[in-house]
Amino acid sequence: MEKINLKKKQEEGTSVLNMLVYGASGAGKTTFASSAADFGKVLIVDAEAGAQYIGEDRAKNIDLIAMKDISILDEILIPENIKEYQTIVLDSVTEIMKKMVDHIKGSKETATLQDWGKIIVGMETYFRKFRDLNKHVILVAMETEKEDDNLILKRPSLSGKNLPSDMIGFQDVCMYIENTVQGRVGHVQPTQKFYAKDRTNKLPAKIEQKDLTVGYVVDKIITPTKPISDRQTEEIKKGMADLDLDVDQMKNMFSYGGGTDFKDLNEIGAEKIIKAIELKLAKQDG
Repeated sequence: MEKINLKKKQEEGTSVLNMLVYGASGAGKTTFASSAADFGKVLIVDAEAGAQYIGEDRAKNIDLIAMKDISILDEILIPENIKEYQTIVLDSVTEIMKKMVDHIKGSKETATLQDWGKIIVGMETYFRKFRDLNKHVILVAMETEKEDDNLILKRPSLSGKNLPSDMIGFQDVCMYIENTVQGRVGHVQPTQKFYAKDRTNKLPAKIEQKDLTVGYVVDKIITPTKPISDRQTEEIKKGMADLDLDVDQMKNMFSYGGGTDFKDLNEIGAEKIIKAIELKLAKQDG
């Protein structure tokens, strides 16, 4: 029986990127996904005709498949059909789900409860199959809003009570892209405004426009992480002491950095904790 050291595996990184990117129309989701063409051949399943506006330099390394119906996905999942591609992009899963609804309900005016059960299972099955392709896979989605504990949060636009959160769960990274005064920004840590996720714990919470490419994300998550340094250890110990954190508060702080103690932290997780401590200390001083 082969045993895998989990800590070593986390430090070595992963070989492929499974990612969901979502945001408003015009936020730059397709532009971001198409940047995978900077380092390899890309296949885009185009369900909403957004990929036709990709720049010429990247377009030469991209093949498009116009998605007329759901059966296209089964063809793409055949290994022989996609062996030349490093990255598969589904743009967008919001539109793909609409095609799934049409496929399941057939000629009926509206889908029945039984139909919706099949629709949800069908979408989740496809998400799993694409996740397991051993290629970079990027799912693009529109955004919608959901009320949660009296907060209005942005989340990927998909029908079904649990499907949006399930879809996020299938991915290593969930990025929310928004346009700001300073340019486009990608967020991979959740806030009170939107859902986001970085299972790898290797990305900065906010990715500025200059770094907002698939290549940047892939380099970050595939590059092995370094262990926490003596400097970081001392800064965290001093910061926690200055804040006078109790046991539960320290556990929450370590959890924010991706661990339960110093031995679990890598350099990126440690920096997240240090920045959080700095913010809390600045708030106290203010």
